[in-house]
Amino acid sequence: MEMMYYQLARSSYQDSLKVLEADIQHANALYLNLFHILVYKVDTDGRPKISTHGRKATIKDFYGA
Repeated sequence: MEMMYYQLARSSYQDSLKVLEADIQHANALYLNLFHILVYKVDTDGRPKISTHGRKATIKDFYGA
């Protein structure tokens, strides 16, 4: 019984660390503007039509904040 509790606590701790690490990576990406937004049109046949004159924009640029 004690060994089972130890394994459960250990896996819970490792899961918590994984979640914390993912949150930190997401926050760093937001802070460094690593996410980009790409806007494109989709034709009636369902194929995307991406302009050659397009440009990448960060979330901050996209919303003009």
